[in-house]
Amino acid sequence: MGLLRSLKAFGNSQRGNVAMMTALVAVPLLGLLGGAVDMVRMNQMRSEIQGVVDAGVLAISEINNNNDPKTTVEQFIKAGLRQSKLDPEAIDIDVTVAEVLNGKTVDVTANYEMKTFFLGMLGMNKMDIKIASSGTQTYSDIEIALVLDISGSMNGTKFTNMQQAGKDFIDAVLTDKMKAQTTISIIPFSSNVNVGDDFWEFVKKSTVDNNHDTNFSDGHKWDGCVEWTATLFNDKKPSANSLEVMPRFTDDPDASLRHCPESNNEALYLSNTKKDLKDKIDDLTISRNTSLDVGALVGLKALSPEMKAHLKGDQQAKHPAAYNSGVMKALIIMTDGEATAHNRPNAGCDVLGFWEWSNSLYKWLWKDCSYQKYGASKNRSNFTAVCNDAKAKGVIVYTIGFQINKGGNSDQIMSDCASSVSQYYYIEDTNIGAAFKSIAASINGVRLTL
Repeated sequence: MGLLRSLKAFGNSQRGNVAMMTALVAVPLLGLLGGAVDMVRMNQMRSEIQGVVDAGVLAISEINNNNDPKTTVEQFIKAGLRQSKLDPEAIDIDVTVAEVLNGKTVDVTANYEMKTFFLGMLGMNKMDIKIASSGTQTYSDIEIALVLDISGSMNGTKFTNMQQAGKDFIDAVLTDKMKAQTTISIIPFSSNVNVGDDFWEFVKKSTVDNNHDTNFSDGHKWDGCVEWTATLFNDKKPSANSLEVMPRFTDDPDASLRHCPESNNEALYLSNTKKDLKDKIDDLTISRNTSLDVGALVGLKALSPEMKAHLKGDQQAKHPAAYNSGVMKALIIMTDGEATAHNRPNAGCDVLGFWEWSNSLYKWLWKDCSYQKYGASKNRSNFTAVCNDAKAKGVIVYTIGFQINKGGNSDQIMSDCASSVSQYYYIEDTNIGAAFKSIAASINGVRLTL
């Protein structure tokens, strides 16, 4: 009977049942709860890996990147994973590059194997994180106005360095792939800009005979320079027959006293012919003062859609294009000195074309027959007005101060003119080529859609 009572008592006892059931469900319950932690980890990793892969697409999408696409992307992504403390060997990457009209597309798919912490209890030791990214870079149309200082202070090594840097810039932006989408105007400036015959329709013809002296050996004629009034320092097209001719001082045989740059320094508009552009830079010669305002002004006019059909060049059929048409416009202004006053000959002054006695008589007569049309401060304010108008129209403005006085007026207005701090280049030494190289790289930079 004692044995039967013991068996009955054992059968009726419930102590330990809960503990046993808890033990049976603890492992899967812990796996499920811990799985939520693994899911959070996966989402965090996905975000990090997506950023790394996007950066890899950006790297290979650069127009001038000629490296093997798969190798470049893999190296970039794995380096990014290491930096993010993720396993670079846990990712599998597939890269496809396709050439399209005016550019290329890059497609990257990736699979990252994440080791689980808790789901392994349920037999799930890893989770796949799938990532996709694509980028398209097009060789967008771009118009560039290259405004170059050819004033007297540029004489010597600075001038030859500038010429070489300018030609290297042409090579950098006019590559075979990008030529069809690139248009360049070259605007040399000194005391004025020789705008050339393209502006003849805007010249007030009645001023051609009045604004010259009476001693031209080749008769009176228009040299290619005009007077720019305060209302014209913007991108607007001048009215027909409205611009007065800039007067000549004399028929100076060596152009040392001219205020209109010679014909070899005439502006060249809307071209993508590399030889013509580089020949223009090679043909430039030193002239006189620094009309920074007029240089910037004509540069902006060369980008203004209002000047379409008025400026002649091998790309005139499509350019200057309308603003906000998808065409990038860049105004690059380079100078080595301070903006100077604008001088003109007195009305009715008969400046003789003598150059005896080492030009002493010649310069004396010029001194007695000239007056200041406006001063350096007005030159600077005109320049600032042009810069502000350019930026308001969406033009990207790059400026280069070549061995100018640090903290001086020119340094300040050139810095203020640039579209951003990084787009102003202050060059202390003779290496102006570094600035042009950086600007070319910026212009050729990638625009990526992710």
